[in-house]
Amino acid sequence: MNKSTLFITAWNMSRDAAAKFGGSVKSYFAESLKLAYSRTRLVTLEACLKIGGKLWEKNGMRRVYFNGDIVAAAVGFEYDTYKTGNIKWACLGDASLANGRANAVRTMIYTGKFWFDTADNKIHARGDECRDLSLISVVRALKAVALAA
Repeated sequence: MNKSTLFITAWNMSRDAAAKFGGSVKSYFAESLKLAYSRTRLVTLEACLKIGGKLWEKNGMRRVYFNGDIVAAAVGFEYDTYKTGNIKWACLGDASLANGRANAVRTMIYTGKFWFDTADNKIHARGDECRDLSLISVVRALKAVALAA
């Protein structure tokens, strides 16, 4: 939704509110604009599937789970390993990480669970946090990627 349609939607909402509850259209515009903007910032099921999430349905629950590769790409975590599996080099965004800290980030990303729940339209996370990356920052990064999709 571009800025023009956002404002048109907000004006229409404020006109409807003024007609229903009385008062001036201007007095309802600020809240209508906030509401219209918040509706554009909701993560959808389709956006989560578009970025590579996998749909899971059971007992009336619908969730989209994100695997470690999607989460690593969303937060900007890159690494390479030796043949033994030990980390050769790693970076998180633009900052390079020591191998031990990179191993903690890799463990957090690949053993944690990250999902989008259609019941509340939010992205959730469960797992251990590490020193360089928090679960909240991972959820924010996933939300930004889903909204950009």
